[in-house]
Amino acid sequence: MEAYFDADGPDGKRMMSSTAALQVNVGLGDSEGTAQERWLLAHALGPTLVATFANSPVNAGQATGWKSARLATWWQIDPTRTAPAAVGGGVAAWASYALDARVMFIRETADRYIPLEHPLSFTRWILDGHELGHPTIDDLDYHLTTLFPPVRPRGWLEFRYLDALPDPWWRVAATVVAALLLDDSAKAAAFRATEGTEGLWLAAARWGLEHPALAAAAVESVEAALDAADRVGADADSVDAVASYLDRYVARELSNHAVRTCQGPWADEFCPRLRFI
Repeated sequence: MEAYFDADGPDGKRMMSSTAALQVNVGLGDSEGTAQERWLLAHALGPTLVATFANSPVNAGQATGWKSARLATWWQIDPTRTAPAAVGGGVAAWASYALDARVMFIRETADRYIPLEHPLSFTRWILDGHELGHPTIDDLDYHLTTLFPPVRPRGWLEFRYLDALPDPWWRVAATVVAALLLDDSAKAAAFRATEGTEGLWLAAARWGLEHPALAAAAVESVEAALDAADRVGADADSVDAVASYLDRYVARELSNHAVRTCQGPWADEFCPRLRFI
């Protein structure tokens, strides 16, 4: 994987060695309609939740100018496997995404994989083959594990766009995601709150909750999640943590990293609004 990413520049290695994410998994529900609705909301919430929980402003000890340098790094890597998938086309759209993505490796032997230096989509591999042969079902299964969009379906939905967070704030992110996806009232509120912000992925990574539209969407979404947390089975400590995070960070239009970096050497760059701390 390192050799494959290195062919396109330094961002792949930076992603693998200098970033950390929190992954939250949510089931698809018991019907095709529920699965499609959760797929749509998982993407609609993306920029808002990126901004809400942005926690990677520093890389290698240097201020990056991003609230989520982790997501900014991902955005520089092979977009055929890291960009968001089309959200409106259901299973067929995901199949197209997977088949259009570049092949990362071709298996030469049972334990040897050859990274591809030149772009070859899985579709082209099926149609044209390669000097090492045509793909098998096992090759397709492996190919699917090398796709890294912000939301990835694996028989459930993987939320891959959240920065890693310290305790107890990782529990807040997990509770917010679960509440907004699983509770009907919270789900409706989240769709309303995020209308117009669905495409602001890079703005969320750059500005976090300093972006006014994302800040407004975050407040409404986290409030809805807090209201629904008991109904989806969240424990009391997690509910209290959501309330604390809402009051301490979201309602003040600050991402979680702000307090920590405002106490460090990057305060002048990252904390123009120190009156909130």
